[in-house]
Amino acid sequence: MNNTSEIMNQNEYLVEDLDPLIFCQIWGLTYEVKMTTWERLDSEDKERIYQLKQQQEQRLINIPQVGDKVIWTNCHAHLSSWQPFVVSAIEGDYARLDFYAHPVPLNELEVCILHPTG
Repeated sequence: MNNTSEIMNQNEYLVEDLDPLIFCQIWGLTYEVKMTTWERLDSEDKERIYQLKQQQEQRLINIPQVGDKVIWTNCHAHLSSWQPFVVSAIEGDYARLDFYAHPVPLNELEVCILHPTG
């Protein structure tokens, strides 16, 4: 019995109870094991995993980076005319914005999408 088969047999109950992508990451499993795990899923589980992956990718795209222009969704009224702000630093879950002295939660910032004006 090869190493992959042994892992699958010894941990079969885990494959059924855990999200297969997490299972593969935890155990550092090979492509062969990942594909075997994927094939065991029904179409609803595959669709759910695909949707979660898309949501995560979208969140990563929208995370402000230093230098990004952002709109502060919870901006104080007297500062709203200063928008969009530019992110000057990121400190954990907070960003420092140009012209504003206090850190702002990252989850209150939306990255400005620039469209070409032709």
